[in-house]
Amino acid sequence: MKHLQAYTNDKGSRLFTVVKIGRKWTTGIWWEYPIKVIRMYNKDAAEWAAIDKQEHATETLKAMALKSHGDSESMPISLKRAIDG
Repeated sequence: MKHLQAYTNDKGSRLFTVVKIGRKWTTGIWWEYPIKVIRMYNKDAAEWAAIDKQEHATETLKAMALKSHGDSESMPISLKRAIDG
């Protein structure tokens, strides 16, 4: 997984984890509560800077998802696939 420092006009600066890059869309996870999977254009995601420090990022993201949704049974399928895959 690749982690990006993202900036949007509506919510300011936040973290974004890229799950999959397709032909037109990038699928990723915003680091905010509630944790959710979104799709955006590749050209928008290409503008953001990558973060080098990613030691425990995946474990932290899994913990945030469990805290946000309670348990893995109540998580959306798209979020389960993104975190496990």
